[in-house]
Amino acid sequence: VADTGDLPIGEFTAQPVLTARQHIVVRAGHPVLADPSPQALAALEWLLTGPRDGLVSSRLRAMFARAGVTPPERVLVCDTLAALSLLRNSDVGGIVPAPLLTEPEGRGLVALDLPGLDPGELRLVLLTRPDVPLTPAGAFFARCLVESSQSAQPPA
Repeated sequence: VADTGDLPIGEFTAQPVLTARQHIVVRAGHPVLADPSPQALAALEWLLTGPRDGLVSSRLRAMFARAGVTPPERVLVCDTLAALSLLRNSDVGGIVPAPLLTEPEGRGLVALDLPGLDPGELRLVLLTRPDVPLTPAGAFFARCLVESSQSAQPPA
């Protein structure tokens, strides 16, 4: 899962799997690409993924506030596949983890790197319950996740 900082303390053991940079994205050919600015991006409707608990949109508001811009007023939270499809086919803005931009699902999206607008990193963690042992298959899958993410990380 994505670690959004809202995991209950003590209920799960969280093992870090991957940390990825995130990018603000729009579709290729989006009108905002002619003159990208924090103000122009704030005027867009935004698509975000995550829980519908207000934390996701509060991070978006904080990102724009740090840039000194009034945050977007229209924010839709939906599942990842729907968000990617809508990002590719409409004039909305969104935030996407860098690794996803290299996958087929990221085709047609353009990353914008604007000073002052930093969506931060996405931290993925493997959650397990301390009182419930993983099955052998689950333990193998967990090991594969961790090892594959370690081999994909650049050396420190």
